[in-house]
Amino acid sequence: MKLKKRTADLFFASGLLVVCSPLLALISAAIYLEKTGPVFFRRHRYGLNGVTFEIIKFRTLSAHDDSTTRLGTFLRRTCLDELPQLWNVLRGEMSLVGPRPLDVEESDTLVQTYPHHHRRHLVLPGITGSGQVEGMCGSLSRCEIEKRLDLDLAYVENHSLWGDFKILLKTPLSILGRPVGGGVAIVPQRPLGKGHSLSSVAQAVLAPAPDGKPIRDPSSRAFAELGA
Repeated sequence: MKLKKRTADLFFASGLLVVCSPLLALISAAIYLEKTGPVFFRRHRYGLNGVTFEIIKFRTLSAHDDSTTRLGTFLRRTCLDELPQLWNVLRGEMSLVGPRPLDVEESDTLVQTYPHHHRRHLVLPGITGSGQVEGMCGSLSRCEIEKRLDLDLAYVENHSLWGDFKILLKTPLSILGRPVGGGVAIVPQRPLGKGHSLSSVAQAVLAPAPDGKPIRDPSSRAFAELGA
C-alpha cells in the first residue's frame, strides 16, 4: 500500500507541476510585483512520525504587517496558495491526500487537549484530506475540531487508493465554500463525555474501522484553528 501510494503521489504530483507550471509562474510574478515579501512562505509542520519539515506555500500575508494581501485573499479562497506543496510531495514529505499538517505550535497545543491527536502523524500529511472536503478547515468550533479529528483518525485507520481518489474528486467542489483565516484561538473550556464514537460525517466518507470500535476523543477544551 505504501509503495502504491508513493508511486501515485509521484506520478500525479509530477503531472500537476507540469500542467500548472504556467499558473505557478504567473502567481509567482504577481506576488513579486506586489512587493509584500518573498514569493514563498515556509513554515515548520509535523510530518510522518512527528518529524518536522518545512511546508511551502505562496505568500498570502504581507511581510511588513502580517495583513492579508489582496492577491493573498484570492489565493486562500481558491486554495492556490497550496500549489507549491507539490514540491513537498515530490520530496516525500507530504502526500496528495492525508491529514492536513498543522503548525508545530498549534499541534503541540491541541495534543494536550486531544491526546489522540498525535495519531494523525502515523501517515504522511496531505495537500487535501477528508476533513477538508467536509468543510473542516478555517475557523472551527469545538465540535468541528472534534469532527475533523474523527475524520483524520478514520483516514489513518482505513485509507486506500480508492478512498484517496474520491477525496481528490471532492476537493475542487469543497474549495468553493472554504473560509479564510490564520492563527489559533482558545475558546472556553467545556468537558466532554467519557468518549464519543466516530462522527456520522466520518462514517459517510470512510468505511468503519476493521475492529468496529469507535474512535474516542477524550477532549476537555476546545480550540478554533484558522488557516490549516
